[in-house]
Amino acid sequence: MENFFSFLKSVNQSIKSSLIVRIILITFLILLLLIPSAQITNLIHEREGRRRGVISEINSKWADSQTIIGPVIEIPYIVYNISKWTDKNGIEHEKIVKNIKYAYFLPNNLQITGEIIPEYRKRGIYSTVVYTVDLNISGNFTYPDFAQWKISKDNVLLNDAEFSFGMTDMRGINNTIEMTWNNRAVELKPGVKNNPLIEKGVYTHVYLKSDKSKLQEFNIKLNLRGSIDLSFLPLGKKTNVKISSKWPSPSFNGYFLPKERNITEKEFRAEWEIFDYNRDYPQSWTNQTINVANSKFGVELFMSVDEYQKTYRSTNYSVLFIILTFAAVFILFEISNKKRFHPIQYLMVGFSIIIFYLLLLSLSEHIAFNYAYIISSLSVIAIITFYAASISKNKLVTLFLAVLLIFLYSFLYFTLQLEDYSLLVGSIGLFLILTFVMIFTRKIDWYSFKLSKPEDK
Repeated sequence: MENFFSFLKSVNQSIKSSLIVRIILITFLILLLLIPSAQITNLIHEREGRRRGVISEINSKWADSQTIIGPVIEIPYIVYNISKWTDKNGIEHEKIVKNIKYAYFLPNNLQITGEIIPEYRKRGIYSTVVYTVDLNISGNFTYPDFAQWKISKDNVLLNDAEFSFGMTDMRGINNTIEMTWNNRAVELKPGVKNNPLIEKGVYTHVYLKSDKSKLQEFNIKLNLRGSIDLSFLPLGKKTNVKISSKWPSPSFNGYFLPKERNITEKEFRAEWEIFDYNRDYPQSWTNQTINVANSKFGVELFMSVDEYQKTYRSTNYSVLFIILTFAAVFILFEISNKKRFHPIQYLMVGFSIIIFYLLLLSLSEHIAFNYAYIISSLSVIAIITFYAASISKNKLVTLFLAVLLIFLYSFLYFTLQLEDYSLLVGSIGLFLILTFVMIFTRKIDWYSFKLSKPEDK
């Protein structure tokens, strides 16, 4: 037993006096602190996933993102085919089979105007934006041309023409959709028949003007609910969309950007003008498979909720911060001031750095990220400085440690703000830190295995 205590005393003395042993021990503590650091990262992902789930639930009860599809006219026509078969006696038979197929026509001109009225919805600490939009959709069709497919006009069922119009979430329809066709009111019915472009929407039978030189005009008034974004498809030979809203931070997305836009601190206005030459599908077709989804465009009511992304990005620097803080304590106190820090004391400093990220995550869910960062960083800097001051009575060295920590957390703060230049700024900052450490430690004899004059008290 006496030999065992002698061994422990020898180990303790080696930890106090041996430079290499202390560096190895500090390295082990840094690796040990990677465990709680990884748990903080997992917690960030968990909270972000919970937020997405709550927002998805709110949107599903209001109405999801909306995409306006159409309008489209589908007209049936007759195709006669000869069916042949041979009976059991070897006699060939044939008969004429009548089939119904459909031709689809897109508008000659499509004009959409609307005002988006945003509204916040909140559950617990999470919030999202929903909207109501008043849309006026107007335009015209040219007289359907079946001669392009060499279909006889006698086989075209013009009186069975149907007008279809769609949206992705019909729960968002607030009231009766008003529509006029050639200046006459018509009633739209729910559902879509024989139209592969539109999964959900409304339709009505329409009668075409007999004069082929005249345009078939339509007008639709629609009040619609939706969440986050509103999109359109440029189905007109010429499509013009004008959208406005009292929302300060729109995000224009999709295949086309606005031709004109005006964004202020309180509202935005945007206008798109798109021609059929800008897309890769025709104005009319019969038996083709047409994909129009790739031409979708619109606007998102962007909410700047990047606290989770910024907190996650800050955790990428956790190991670096632990290393730099431990190095600062080791060089300033142990080498320069000859004051030994116990491994448990290093561990306390390391845990305070980990707590910084937990504070940042929890506070940023309730207040702005910048304020959360300032409160969290100042709290951690204060507790580390106070802890170091209580161990070492050298006020100048303690003050230098506090200044160094303020520089490190300020450096991280500005790096998080500069998304596009974060790599450049981070690389330059790390280079400067390394340069400072090399200059400060250039006269230390690293070949010495002993730390001179250790303080055992």
